[in-house]
Amino acid sequence: MCNKGEWFEEIKPFSGTVACASKKDVLKVEGIGTVPGTLNGRKIILTNVLYVPELNGHLISVKNIQKTGYSVIFKNNVAVIEKSSEKFEFARLNKKGQYASQFEPIKASTYFVNHSAELWHRRTHLTKY
Repeated sequence: MCNKGEWFEEIKPFSGTVACASKKDVLKVEGIGTVPGTLNGRKIILTNVLYVPELNGHLISVKNIQKTGYSVIFKNNVAVIEKSSEKFEFARLNKKGQYASQFEPIKASTYFVNHSAELWHRRTHLTKY
């Protein structure tokens, strides 16, 4: 889950909600898409990332990583992702007791269309000639 729309390379409208422990609330999901980036010098693409504007920070689901065929191993304060002969460090345990990733998003050259821009686009089609 991500709260930064500019990180998305592509995004599709998606409606739903997610429960968030830190906010003790249910947050609205406004889209789903792909976020390209680098991790330890290698290019990766995160898929099916939920766009949740009100989320504080960013969260990655271990379950979703496993759905793509990778394993996630937590050992010695490091999270490692592996599949077949491919293996790389994904995150390290920080002082707050959270696994923090060094994932760096590659900011998309185009930003997805927001609701107000889409509304203005629709309004131009309502003009009488």
